[in-house]
Amino acid sequence: MANLQSLIVNGVTRLLSKLYVSDSVTAPTFIGKLQGNADTATKATNADTATQANIPTGFQCKTSSQGWGNQTGTFITGWDDGSGGSIAFRKNNPSTGQVSMLLDGYLYQNEGKYMVLDTNNISTYANKYTHPSYTAKSSGLYKITVDGTGHVSATTAVTKADITGLGIPGTDTNTDTKVTQNAVKDSDYTNWRSLVWGSSNSATEGFSPTTVT
Repeated sequence: MANLQSLIVNGVTRLLSKLYVSDSVTAPTFIGKLQGNADTATKATNADTATQANIPTGFQCKTSSQGWGNQTGTFITGWDDGSGGSIAFRKNNPSTGQVSMLLDGYLYQNEGKYMVLDTNNISTYANKYTHPSYTAKSSGLYKITVDGTGHVSATTAVTKADITGLGIPGTDTNTDTKVTQNAVKDSDYTNWRSLVWGSSNSATEGFSPTTVT
């Protein structure tokens, strides 16, 4: 293996084996597989690890800030596509320890068939849910009709015939008689005895209460 201090080529050099370089190689174009580290690669078809990639394929330029949309957290990186569309990443968004992606456009899922929910413009969704509209009813006792979606779609006021049709009597069936009590009169009773209240000369009659309520 030749040990060259300096190799200057004005044209194209082809090596049938390997070229080992202990210092550095500077070339406007390098074709083939480079094993080692490249400080700067204008275009790399396949790079196992890239500390920084300025522009992913399909974008036109890298942005240094993002002044549109959500501003929570700190801007990380972003790119423009040249037609007004942009994408950006922010750390600590929406809260500390989280990273969010911001799109100046829409995000689709399920092989690009369905748009991910945009709560600010839900009217753009073809499959949005519309709640059925029914006639409002005041409080009462009703017979109801339920449609195929599980909603109460119709009501009819309950009548007495509906209740008696269930076997409930239409009138009061209580046959118990009422008890009438008349006030007691003094003339209805004889042989009244008086209760002596207070002091008495008799040793066996009367008493002196300590309190009266």
